[in-house]
Amino acid sequence: MSKFTPPTATALDKAIGKVFPGWAAGRAKSRLELAMAESYTGASKTRRSMVNWNTAGGDFDSDTLPELPHLRERSEDLYHNNML
Repeated sequence: MSKFTPPTATALDKAIGKVFPGWAAGRAKSRLELAMAESYTGASKTRRSMVNWNTAGGDFDSDTLPELPHLRERSEDLYHNNML
């Protein structure tokens, strides 16, 4: 399992940070967000944490229509009893 490592600051980032610290912070945040987005492995079939996650592969209707009345009841209950 690979561990996420944040990107390191380049010489340009360090130079910008000395002159424009606010801009450098924005650059660092953007670089970190991009690195995190590129490290997404939710569909991996080789990671140990996901190797046994098997799905039925059915379509949405066949998965939810038999339970639709029960889902509607729960949805209504949540709407009435949740403060959000």
